Amino acid sequence: MKTIFFFLLIFVLQALPGLAASDGPESPGGLAEDADPAFAAGYETRRLTFENDKVPQAGSLVLPPGEGPFPAVVILHGSAPATRALFWETGDAQAFLQGGIAVFIYDKRGMGESGGDWRSASLEDLAGDAAAAVALVRKQPGIQADQVGLFGVSQGGWLEPLVAANNPQVSFVVDVTGAALPLANQEMWSASNELRRRGFSEPALDTNLKLMHLLFSARPVFKSGLVPQDFYLWFKALDPYLDPASFWAEVKQPVFIAYGAEDPTVPTRASVAVLSELLAEGGHPASRLMVYPQAGHGVRLEDGSWAPGHINTMLAWVQAVTRGEQPAPATQPPDFNQVVIEASSQPWYGLGSVRTPWYAGAAFQFGLVGLFLVVFGVGLVIGLSGRLDLSLPAFGRLPRLAFILACLLNLILLAGWVSTAAYLAFADPNGSGPAVPFASLLAAL
Repeated sequence: MKTIFFFLLIFVLQALPGLAASDGPESPGGLAEDADPAFAAGYETRRLTFENDKVPQAGSLVLPPGEGPFPAVVILHGSAPATRALFWETGDAQAFLQGGIAVFIYDKRGMGESGGDWRSASLEDLAGDAAAAVALVRKQPGIQADQVGLFGVSQGGWLEPLVAANNPQVSFVVDVTGAALPLANQEMWSASNELRRRGFSEPALDTNLKLMHLLFSARPVFKSGLVPQDFYLWFKALDPYLDPASFWAEVKQPVFIAYGAEDPTVPTRASVAVLSELLAEGGHPASRLMVYPQAGHGVRLEDGSWAPGHINTMLAWVQAVTRGEQPAPATQPPDFNQVVIEASSQPWYGLGSVRTPWYAGAAFQFGLVGLFLVVFGVGLVIGLSGRLDLSLPAFGRLPRLAFILACLLNLILLAGWVSTAAYLAFADPNGSGPAVPFASLLAAL
């Protein structure tokens, strides 16, 4: 009964305004106001355009003060739709510029001056955008062509190995809290943490994990065209099972990786376990992996500031590798590596290449839901039509009324399960999960 309600979930979600809809524009339109490079006042800024797979895109190359040529970083977007101005607002671009490193920041697909649609772009498409941007920056005057690297936070960090693997144009990689696990694993980790923070019980978390297995197994249905194209779910375009570890194994450039030990969005310990092994086996000797004990997502503290020492350490590393020098050794929190292996015992790490069992998958559960609706729908029609004699002399019309009420009650319970499932499946730190009338009671279940 925990999963058979999934079929109606699709229709409930479509009736919830704002959940399935994107916050981004339907088309790129003209130049967005916040995409204007005027935000980089005081720096030499060049508007540049490029293409990936015939999708036109645009960005700004911002140069630091002084005489070049300069090393440069191409900044990859996270999962949210955004223009190039985002990285100025977060301070990431300024941090590199103050360290003497040029930055190229571009509008995500469908945002600002860039064409395409980020909602329909695959992980490979987004990685291709970044690779095309690297090729563009390498050709620019004032840039050290052999010292153009990548910088990404969150999903941007997740994408970096797809861009850098077997790509000699990428000189170095700076990854800040990019998960080293498939997106499905990360989503389970993030959702479980958020539900636990809201006070939900372990059985509720277990139900949510099973529901997410079901959602991901229904990906072919969502991609088939049976569901309206404007119904946005991230795993329609982004493969939840694609494993970045297989790409990290082919990254031979020096990499700087930073995590927050208290990150509720990215499974830090599991990611560190994966990357520590890969770097030990074939990583570049200049690679460094840092973990900041009190930091969360983006290596930031609760007040939004970066973890102490993070920016200086990162910049010193980039400056060293771009000069061909050996960077300082990494330092880890005490006993951190001793608890990394414990992460493998958590249920949300169990996806990987393990697929959902057939009996818990969408195909089987769709059939059960259909059978459920047919049986109770037909029963309700029969009860209301009067064609079937359900009366008992001693009870009059009570048996018929009881039959009708039983059918209605089962349908109401099904709708309740759908509503609960929608809340669990789409709960996130931004509070975008749909409102459920009895949500305050769910935590006690």
